[in-house]
Amino acid sequence: MTWHRIDDPENPPPKDGRRIIAIADPKDERWDYLAGRWFVIHHMGFTPSGLDMGWAAFPGLGVGNDFFSYWCSLDALPPPPVTQ
Repeated sequence: MTWHRIDDPENPPPKDGRRIIAIADPKDERWDYLAGRWFVIHHMGFTPSGLDMGWAAFPGLGVGNDFFSYWCSLDALPPPPVTQ
């Protein structure tokens, strides 16, 4: 599992709708209670004019790159243990 800075131009997060894990690092004190939490997020795409619509963290919370500090591909996670 490899973590990347969300603003790293060498390893940018995918903006094609794939889900990734991201660590919240909000800059607005209203969202401080979410700092350090991990979210499964996906990019919401671009408008026809090219405007970046940002990330969907959970219903009602769409945010920009500055809300997160690090991201990791879900493909990097090991499979869950088999339970019976």
